[in-house]
Amino acid sequence: MTLTKTKHALALGVSAIALIGLAGPAAAQSQDVQELRQQMRELQQRIDQLEGDVEQAKDAAQATGKAPSIQPEKDVRLTIAGRVATGVLYAEQADQDQFFVVDNDAAESRFEFLGEKDFGDWTSGTKIIAGAELNSSDSVTFGSAASTPGGSTVDFRNVSWFVEHPRFGELSIGKGDTSAEDSGHVDLSGTSFAGAGSDVDDIAGGLQFVNDAGQDLTGLAGTDANGDPNVENDEDELDDFFDMNDGERRTRVFYATPAFAGFSVNGTMATSNDGDGLQPSVGFTYAASFNNFDVEAAGSWRREEEGGGNDDDYYVGSASVMTPYGINLTLAGSTSDLESSSAEDKDSLFAKVGYATDAFNVGTTAVSFDFFRGHSNDDFAAPDGDLPEATSFGLSAVQNIDALETELYVTGRRYNIDDVYAQVQGQQNRVEQDVDALYAVLVGARVRF
Repeated sequence: MTLTKTKHALALGVSAIALIGLAGPAAAQSQDVQELRQQMRELQQRIDQLEGDVEQAKDAAQATGKAPSIQPEKDVRLTIAGRVATGVLYAEQADQDQFFVVDNDAAESRFEFLGEKDFGDWTSGTKIIAGAELNSSDSVTFGSAASTPGGSTVDFRNVSWFVEHPRFGELSIGKGDTSAEDSGHVDLSGTSFAGAGSDVDDIAGGLQFVNDAGQDLTGLAGTDANGDPNVENDEDELDDFFDMNDGERRTRVFYATPAFAGFSVNGTMATSNDGDGLQPSVGFTYAASFNNFDVEAAGSWRREEEGGGNDDDYYVGSASVMTPYGINLTLAGSTSDLESSSAEDKDSLFAKVGYATDAFNVGTTAVSFDFFRGHSNDDFAAPDGDLPEATSFGLSAVQNIDALETELYVTGRRYNIDDVYAQVQGQQNRVEQDVDALYAVLVGARVRF
C-alpha cells in the first residue's frame, strides 16, 4: 500500500472509532471516551509521521535525480539531448593494418541544448550543439598507439540564436549549417550514420595511403632548401581523395522560407576560411509523402573566394526515396567550376540501394549497398591536370533496439585510388604511383538520450 493510501485508511479508521464511541451505551461512555481519545491521539501522531515520510521521500527522489532537477533560470522550454557513438575499427592497406577504438565521425558523440520561448505565433530560441569526439575515426592514423586516444576534441557544431514564424520562416545568426552543408547527404535508408552515407570517408578519413613500396605519398617529394616539406604531410589522407564537396559549418547569417508544397528555399552569408568578408550559398529542401512513398531532396550552390580574386563555385544535390515495401534508393552528386586550380574541376557521384524491415519486434532492421566515385585531390594530379579517381563501395547493416534507444551497426568499405601522381624529389615531372586498396570495417553502437 502506498503512503497516500495508508494515510487515507488511517484517517478513515479514526472516524470509525469516533462513531463507534458515540453510539455506545451512555453508562459506558465515560471510560470508553477516554480510551477512544487516547487511540485518536496515537493515530494522529502516526498520520503526522507518515506525512513526514512522504516529504522525505520527495526530497530523496530529487537528490538522487529520480525527479526533475534541472530548471532553466528563465521561463523557457529547455530540451537536452545527446548521443554516444563509439565502435571498433579495423583497417588495412598495403603492409599496414591496425585495430582502433574510435568515435564514429559519421555520427559523432555530442550534447545538444535547445531553449525556446513562444510569443504568439513566433518562437525565439537558442541552440548549442557540442561535439565530443574521443579518438575520432577521421583522425586515427596507422602506427598511433591504440591505448592512447588521439584526435579528442570538443567542437561547437552549432552556437546560434533563432527566431521563426510559420508564415515568415526562420532567421538564425551564429555558428551552424550553411545552405550547402548536408545538401549532399539526404538519405532515408537508415544506414547513413553507420558510415554508409555519401561522406564515405567518415569511418577512416585520417588514414594515410602509401604506395606499393610502403612510401608515404607526400614524403616522396622531400624537402626544400630550408628543410620544409615540399608537400604538406597530411595531403595523402583518405578524406582528401573522397569528398562530396558540400561545404561546412561556419559562423553565418541563415534564412529559410516556410515550406510550400514541400519546398523550402534558404540562403546563407558565411565567413570565409580566411575571415575576409562573407561568402554566399543558396539551397533548397523538399520533403513529401504520397501513396506511402516518402521522398526527400536537397540542393545547393556556394561560392568560395580564394586568393588572387579567384572564385570557386560548387553545385551539390541529393535525393532519397523510401517505398512502402522497405526498398529505398539514394543518389547524390556534385560538380564545380574552379578558378583557383589549373587541374580539372572536382566532382563526385554516390548511389545506394537499401532495404528496411520491421520483421524483428525490437526495432527496424536496415541493410544497404553503396558506391562512390569522385575526383577531388589536386595535390596528386597528373601532369595534364587530371585528378586521381577515388572509388569506394560499402555494405552496411543496422539493427535498432527501440527500448534502449540504441542502434547497433556494422559497415565494411573498400577504398581505391587510381591515376595518382606524386612529385618525387630529384625528378622534374610527377611520377605515377601504384597504391593498394584500403579496407576498413567498423562495428559499433549509437546510444541516444
